[in-house]
Amino acid sequence: MRRRICGRYVLFGILGFFSIVSFLPSFEAFADNSLYDNANQEDYLLEISPASRRMSFKSGEQKKESLQIKNVGRKAVVVDVYAAAYSPEDSDVNQGEELASEYTKLAEWMKFKDSNDEYHHKISFTLHPNQIREVRYSVDVPKEAVGGGQYAIVFAELTPTKQEEGAFVARSRLGMSLFAFVDGADIIREGQVDNIKVDGVLIDRKIGVEYAVKNNGNIDFQASNDMTVSSIFGKELYHNIFVKTILPGSSKTIHDEWEEAPGFGLFRLKYKVIALNDVEEGERVVIVIPAGGLGLILLLIVAGVIVARYLKIKMTRERRAKMV
Repeated sequence: MRRRICGRYVLFGILGFFSIVSFLPSFEAFADNSLYDNANQEDYLLEISPASRRMSFKSGEQKKESLQIKNVGRKAVVVDVYAAAYSPEDSDVNQGEELASEYTKLAEWMKFKDSNDEYHHKISFTLHPNQIREVRYSVDVPKEAVGGGQYAIVFAELTPTKQEEGAFVARSRLGMSLFAFVDGADIIREGQVDNIKVDGVLIDRKIGVEYAVKNNGNIDFQASNDMTVSSIFGKELYHNIFVKTILPGSSKTIHDEWEEAPGFGLFRLKYKVIALNDVEEGERVVIVIPAGGLGLILLLIVAGVIVARYLKIKMTRERRAKMV
């Protein structure tokens, strides 16, 4: 009878093990089959300086500035320079035509100086390897311009001067972000923090905070998160201040994570999210478990239950045997 019971629990243990293993992730090695022409990438490269710029204006004011474009590739290229409306690609709010035109008129106000000392909305020129071109541009703000933020990107778009027969060469571009401020009495600064999420149990995931920031005003601002991760006993392990620019009329869901966080452990996370006058802060205990570790923990729990049950039955039989 005892052998039959022991065999039954062993069978349950084996079935429990394979049930857990069936839920563990499978790993498959794979190769990236994408084809890249490294020679072409090195042949056609540009640099633009500065990468971004901030400017302030009054209605009706004109200002002139410059930027530099350098050909750091190995072949000559034709470069087109022009301005386009800036719209954040990672925004949760899709800017419509009315909203976009309200904050992106800056591109319409910009012109670039060509080789004939004339200003146009778009200019073209040839750049040889290691050659640098200084591009002058003007911004003419109309008198009827309303106060608030204006945003644009200055693009430098290249095309090879020669293309080999049968070769396919895509146009490539890089840009300089331009943040402008038009002074006026109708400036609205209003930020909002929403949907803060800190998971207490992380299975094969990084420690971090997720939150949404919305700009309800008409000028950009920088939202920040001050995040500290400590051991359960209070020793600081990680500290970082993450800053993100939020444009007017946009909302962004932001993931602020500790990229090099340990894959297993018990931690204490503290955060403080600031969007202008809206400040949200909190603290939470977080446990991090690797996917394989979760399976091992479940296996140990099942094994523990089986052993405890077996020992309980064994002790009961021994007591009965003594009573007999």
